Amino acid sequence: MTLRSPLLCLLLGTAMIAPTTQAAPSAQPAQATIYGDQKTVYQNNGAPVNQPVYFTMLLHSLRNQITAVGKDHVKIVVVNFGAGIDLLIQAQTDRTLSSQIDMLKADGVRFAVCANTMKGRHLRREQLYGVAEQDIVPSAVAEITHLQSIGFAYIHL
Repeated sequence: MTLRSPLLCLLLGTAMIAPTTQAAPSAQPAQATIYGDQKTVYQNNGAPVNQPVYFTMLLHSLRNQITAVGKDHVKIVVVNFGAGIDLLIQAQTDRTLSSQIDMLKADGVRFAVCANTMKGRHLRREQLYGVAEQDIVPSAVAEITHLQSIGFAYIHL
């Protein structure tokens, strides 16, 4: 390609060496930009066998999503019911679980708890690690369905 216009050459040359006024890239990992904002509801109703392994896998999956997307770009709700509530019972005495839950909450993860399960298992809120009154939902299935209806993606590991 031959440039015949001196004005065009001057403009192209200036554009190539002109300082940029764009802001520096954000501190978020590059992956955050490829995934966009996400809203996810995780179903935690436990596992038929080996609950500790399942709970560890669940908590690691939550952490992995936050790391990949960026905590400012993801909203996560874990709906705990049935045997899944055992996660919050075990966290009362297991420092590893409670620490992981605390770190996830610090990054914005909400742990919702089914009132039906609590009633059926004769559990009080105080028996569940880190559960406040506002974390208790009337029905886990209704909560999951509601969250899906407002755009949350559904995950069940």
